[in-house]
Amino acid sequence: MKHVIFHLPSFLRRVRIHGEEFDSSARAMNRVKQARLLQAEPRIVRGSTIERKQMSTKTTFKRIALVAVAALGFGVLSVVPSQAAAGAITLTVEKNGTARLDAAAGAGETSTGIIFTASSLLTAGNADSITVSFIATGVLPTGAVGNPAIMTFLESTTASSGTIQSNTGAGVEEAYSSQTGDSVTAGTAITITKKEADTNPQIVSARFAIQLDSTTATRAGGTYNYLIIAEGYSAGVKDNSLTKTAAATITIAAAAAVVPAGANATAYIHAGSGNLPTTLITDSVTAGSNVVGTVVGKIRVSNFSTTGAVASDTITVVMTGAGYLTTTTGTGVTGRSFVITNEDVLEMSVIADGTSGVGTITITTVAGASFVKKATFFDTKPVTATAAVAKAFIKAGATTTDVFAITVKDTLGNAVTDGGVTVTAAATDTTTTVGGAATCAWNVTGAAYHCSITGKAPNKFGPVAYTITVTGTGLNVATKITTTATTTFADNIATKAVLAGPTTGTPGEKVDYTLTLTEKNGYPVADQTYGVGSTGGVLFSATAADRVVSGWSIAPFSASDSFTSKSGVITSKGTLPIAGVATGSWTLVGNGLSTAATDAIDKTIGKTKLTVTTNVANPGVDAATDAANEATDAANAATDAALAAAEAADAATSAAQEASDAVAALSESVTQLVTGLQSQIKALAKVVNKIAKQTKK
Repeated sequence: MKHVIFHLPSFLRRVRIHGEEFDSSARAMNRVKQARLLQAEPRIVRGSTIERKQMSTKTTFKRIALVAVAALGFGVLSVVPSQAAAGAITLTVEKNGTARLDAAAGAGETSTGIIFTASSLLTAGNADSITVSFIATGVLPTGAVGNPAIMTFLESTTASSGTIQSNTGAGVEEAYSSQTGDSVTAGTAITITKKEADTNPQIVSARFAIQLDSTTATRAGGTYNYLIIAEGYSAGVKDNSLTKTAAATITIAAAAAVVPAGANATAYIHAGSGNLPTTLITDSVTAGSNVVGTVVGKIRVSNFSTTGAVASDTITVVMTGAGYLTTTTGTGVTGRSFVITNEDVLEMSVIADGTSGVGTITITTVAGASFVKKATFFDTKPVTATAAVAKAFIKAGATTTDVFAITVKDTLGNAVTDGGVTVTAAATDTTTTVGGAATCAWNVTGAAYHCSITGKAPNKFGPVAYTITVTGTGLNVATKITTTATTTFADNIATKAVLAGPTTGTPGEKVDYTLTLTEKNGYPVADQTYGVGSTGGVLFSATAADRVVSGWSIAPFSASDSFTSKSGVITSKGTLPIAGVATGSWTLVGNGLSTAATDAIDKTIGKTKLTVTTNVANPGVDAATDAANEATDAANAATDAALAAAEAADAATSAAQEASDAVAALSESVTQLVTGLQSQIKALAKVVNKIAKQTKK
């Protein structure tokens, strides 16, 4: 039986309404262009009224049939289609990629890749699906190796409350996920489908990214071209008619050239023929045999930008004097003058050419860097040997290292270093019972051949002379020269100790304090380390009360330190205060009754106190003190003067009072005399008057 599918919208559009055969309800279904039939006519007798009058029983049956057909149509609409199919696919490139070769904030590979979406209507549940893949097109940019692109599922963009079960992780739910993995390479597809198994139609949509992967391929600046392919599957069967493609690109701007800065370039020379250290920050003294082909050292030149980034530059190398060079990075170049272009790191070996002398290597770069390195090539035929006594007093019966330091030179005066000669030493007096065997070897730190000496017995003391023999190597093995040196075997137990230091010093000055130790034979004690944890033995008591110091910012002879004796003298530094006196006392170890095996102090001087005092001379403080003293003296003198003045004032006051009293007394006497005189004058006047009267008579 053939299924007829009705689509309501089409059905309604196919209904044709004629003006005189339908009532007003039917006319309401007519199109807008027929709206005129529903309007009142501008006449006295209206057409609609006539139409109602003309409706007959036949028309009524037609209306019933129309309603039945319509009802049948609505019923058919609810029936599930008998043949489902995936809908058309929409493939949209949201943006092309603009990646970078360098790392930059906010420039992750996803954010700089191609972003696109794919969507489709799926009508058969999860039986319908769409797959998304991509392929590389065109030619890769120069320098790119492999296919550096991957496609990654980003997110679902479906407007739906349902979710899609992940095909790669049991129990993990995502909006959409791939069946082949979250990320795929070119040619591999990611499938998206509906989670639910029902047959309800749903539009599914997802967003993807294509980005460049630097871990599996080599990227280079340029444009990478890709074709995105979306394919539809209806009920599990591919439908080629649904396939959509879209072209997309990822563009990498050419990396900006790193500009070398001459001031930031480095060059170092390292002695020896071994590999250069990974971290090389200083030169080392480089010398070696002049035997042709001997590698005596290596050089590394590195170019950097002003920010410290590795940069490439043109490097010019010129060698004068003895030797030649061979590059060990890039294309091997051998010679004494060459130019290496576009090089960030250049390494080369310094090689002997058979001549003796100094080889000078001058290195320059276009950016302005300039370096001069030197290597010495020596003849293996020794001409002179000089012995320096590094330790004049050594422990009897023990082995002491680095006693003698031997410097050997060839005909041109070049120092002959490691491997150039053989150095041996032995007691000149072969019958000695004091000095024993000696061994000599090259010492890198001391840049000389150092000899260790062993005493024959711990109770055998005294000086012993040694003969040192230097023998050439290679063709010069028959050449021998000798020199001599003497050391004295002594004890390490002191029978006399003297502590000394400056009596005065300046504020904050670091000054040396010395402890001179003499052993029982009158020799300085052996050149060893003394103090806590030393081989020579303990010097001072560890009891806190036996070490009393004051004044120093840092006191000498710390209780926890060890000290090295040089010809019996131990030196320790103390930091003086800004002002005042620095003083201290140290008690020698021991009980005065016996000498402990771990002590370097004989029982005869055990428990002896050693003291030292240093006065700090501070001109500024002293001047201020003197000024203060002078001011005090002046104040005292002023006080004395004031007191004397007060006493003088008192004396003057007393004298004035006495004078005043005398004047008063004199005044009173005078007054009395004048009064008496006046009385006498009056009396005389009376007499004279009497005489005058008598005379007149």
